[in-house]
This record gives sequence, C-alpha cells and structure tokens, in this order.
Amino acid sequence: AKELENEPVIQKALNELQYLHKLWKEEAEPVAEEFREKTWEEFKEISNKIHERKSELSASIEKEQTENLEKKNEIIAEIKKLSEPSETPNHNYWQNAIKRVEDLRSEFLKTGSVPRKLSNQNWNDFKTTLRGFNTTKNNYYKSLKGSQQANLEEKLKLIQTAQDNMNNEEWDISVPLFKKLQEDWKKVGHVPKSMTNKIWDEFRDACNAFFNNYREKSNTSTDNWKENYKNKKVLLDELKLVSN
Repeated sequence: AKELENEPVIQKALNELQYLHKLWKEEAEPVAEEFREKTWEEFKEISNKIHERKSELSASIEKEQTENLEKKNEIIAEIKKLSEPSETPNHNYWQNAIKRVEDLRSEFLKTGSVPRKLSNQNWNDFKTTLRGFNTTKNNYYKSLKGSQQANLEEKLKLIQTAQDNMNNEEWDISVPLFKKLQEDWKKVGHVPKSMTNKIWDEFRDACNAFFNNYREKSNTSTDNWKENYKNKKVLLDELKLVSN
C-alpha cells in the first residue's frame, strides 16, 4: 500500500488498493490482539491518502475530456468548412474533400471521451455536419450529371455538323467551319465518362476525313499549277526563238 502512494497512474493505484483490501479481509491471517488496531489504523491511513488522490484523477480526466471536446469541435468545424467552399467547387475539389473528411471522421472516432453532459450534443453535431457535407457533395454530382448530359448533346450536334460537311469542297466555307467546330469542341465541358472516347473518335474521324481530302485536293491543285507554269515557260521560250 505504501508503494501505491507514489504510483503515477492514479486509477491503477485505486484498483490495486481495492485488491489489497480484499486480501486483508478474506485471506490475511489474524494478528495478535495487541497489534490488530495499530496495523489496521496504519493500513487505513495509507488507504485514505490514496483515496484522496481521486480528486487528482477527476481533474486529470476532466482536463483530458475538455481537450478531447475541443479537438472534436475543431474536426466538426473543418468538415463544415469543407461543405461550404468559398469558391465554386469542381470535381477535383470534391475528391480531395471526400478523402479529407474520411480522415477527419477516423480522427473523430479515435479521439477519447468528452464531458458526459456534452457527449450527446457533440455526437449529434458531428453526425449533422457529416450529413450536411454528404448532401452538398451529392447535390454537386447530381447537377454535374445534368450538365454533362447537356454537354453530350452539344458535342453530338458538333459531330453531326462535321459529318454533314466532311465531303464539302467549297473550301472558303468549309475550312473556317471545321476550324470553328474544333474550337467549339474544346469549349464544351465534360460529358459522361462512358461516352467520352466514343464521341471523340467520331468527331476526330470526321475532321480527319475532311482535312485529308482538303490536303489531297490542295496538293493536286498545286501540282497542276506547276505543270501549267512549265508548259507556259516552254511556250515563252519558243516565242523568243521565233522572234529572234
């Protein structure tokens, strides 16, 4: 019991003292009458000193629980802040936020107990804030799905225009048209992931077909010019000979 007076872990000292009292009452052999009162008083005095340390334990627990409460409230505040970004969030923002919230959730659950009178309120605040984050995040992806569908329809129109004009050889009209189609394609936002590759392949094939035809016809025309120039040069040379 005397050794327990200096035990740094108060709860351990109290638990072991309780075991010593059990041994005293149930297993220790009786002592001579003249020593009975003296030994009991000494044992009781040591026990009282250890029990007095309960206040230290209570203060330590209260301090720890208060610190836990502050930490948990900070976690709740950070999750709430992630739910209310100052700027319009994008997909990357929400992916990073989801990962961060999962880390915060684990940290909250690992953090120790808080003062009992505030425990229910703290837990309810956490659940409400977490639910709010998930609602905001889900609403974003619902709206994103709608905008992606609209983007898909816009790109399908561009594909149709490209396919309708890929054999158009009115170059003054068709070349600027295809350049504009390519610029407009870049401006349109994301489409559903399942359609991304398919529609890009269709658009690219139509553009490639047009520009390949344009280059081929342009090269042929250039070759004709070269041949015409050569023929005219021969004629000029003949004229010079005749004139001489």
